[in-house]
Amino acid sequence: MLLTDLSDGVSLSLPDDLLWSDEHSWSPAVSSVSYLLNGALLVQSALRQAGRPITLVGAPDMAWVTRAVLGQLHGWASSSPVSAKCRSLYFDAGRWASFPGCLSPW
Repeated sequence: MLLTDLSDGVSLSLPDDLLWSDEHSWSPAVSSVSYLLNGALLVQSALRQAGRPITLVGAPDMAWVTRAVLGQLHGWASSSPVSAKCRSLYFDAGRWASFPGCLSPW
């Protein structure tokens, strides 16, 4: 698994035994249901524009990373949203995900 900052080309290699735990629990379609003052049912629906979570997990005896990689990840995570850079995460089988400022295949 490779996490790449597309603005400067810096890449971090992550362990391949990390699993995307919430890959199938997200849906692009959202809706809300409420009642109007006259009692009519109001149903609103839309497609999400962005915001798909990616949670990578591993067993306690798997997915070890070096302190340098952890420090780089922490630095990237603590960057302000205004200066957020475009990053891509490449999984196995050609799947990929993008982060703030990027176009995503989802």
